[in-house]
Amino acid sequence: MVHVRPIVNTIGSPTYELAKYVASILTPIVGKTSSYIKDSNQYVEFIKHTKLNLGDKIVSFDVV
Repeated sequence: MVHVRPIVNTIGSPTYELAKYVASILTPIVGKTSSYIKDSNQYVEFIKHTKLNLGDKIVSFDVV
């Protein structure tokens, strides 16, 4: 299962209007999927109860 949580600060950027448009499409479904993680606290609780298999990887991306 893949868990994705985008965190984007784009106010004033060239892609701001595009981000607003995409957010308007995604907002109705956010939180309604099994892979949704609201915040860091929820992630900590999730990972405490998750058993990783050999070969599984946890990946984090920080894009500026």
